[in-house]
Amino acid sequence: MEKDGVLFINKSSGYTSHDVVACVRKIIKLKKIGHTGTLDPHALGLMVLCLGKAVRLQQFLTGLSKSYKGEIKFGYSTNTYDIEGEPTSEPMEVKDLDLEKLNEIAKKFTGKIVQTPPPFSAKKYLGKKFYELAREGLPVPKLIKNVEVFKFNFVSVKDNIANFEIECSSGTYIRSIAHEIGQILGFGSFLYSLTRTRIGSFSLEKAIKIEDFQNLPEDKKLSPPHFIPLNDIVLNIPSIVLDNLQIKKLTKGNEVYHYDPDFPRSERCGFIQIYTKDQIFLGIGEIERKESGTILIKPKIILKDKF
Repeated sequence: MEKDGVLFINKSSGYTSHDVVACVRKIIKLKKIGHTGTLDPHALGLMVLCLGKAVRLQQFLTGLSKSYKGEIKFGYSTNTYDIEGEPTSEPMEVKDLDLEKLNEIAKKFTGKIVQTPPPFSAKKYLGKKFYELAREGLPVPKLIKNVEVFKFNFVSVKDNIANFEIECSSGTYIRSIAHEIGQILGFGSFLYSLTRTRIGSFSLEKAIKIEDFQNLPEDKKLSPPHFIPLNDIVLNIPSIVLDNLQIKKLTKGNEVYHYDPDFPRSERCGFIQIYTKDQIFLGIGEIERKESGTILIKPKIILKDKF
């Protein structure tokens, strides 16, 4: 059974991201596992786990955009900006809360925005996580973070709870957005629930719950649709097919030149996914465009050294 690839897990409430990784390690007896984005314990939804050799591709999956659906509750704020925290204000009357007003406010959080991470978060400062400082009663620094929200809209509101959908860059703090909306309205708010529905092109629909994963027969555990083997992983970068001589040079750590006048001119430098003529995924190369359609390719990550 091939264990190199990406696994889609539908995280249940109560699990930390570390718990999910530990459970999968135990179930498939594989030590080398990483994930591509933390979910808070109360949050649900998609986690993409890199298994075996795919851990080396983690950096190309971590930065993908993410989509969520969730709920914001209005009337008071909490110290964690979510349902797990303690109230920081007395309950207030919620007045004139409607979709039109909420979506007008949502526009303020769409596009490139500057955020302050929540005081209870895994963000580190001088070697300590924010939530460790907060629990010790120490001041939490107000660090600034630049993120981008591509889409953000509210779809319904009832009984002081508003349902929303959001697509944003990696590292966006949805809790901070939920908290700040309440500050704008003047009666407090916090993130009531959150479900991650997508990471890049990977959808929650293909994910499997830990309990169901554990109960699968051994030969079905790492199989589609919740598992993609290493050779079938498609990253959000250009791809290229090279000949056998070029492949051999790259596997030995040497750079190669490749002539391809049709290669996108916008890609002057960056990374590229490399395939053999037999459609075997070799690894990742770092490219530099030269003159007249020639590309210099340096080996960045080589996943296979024998063919």
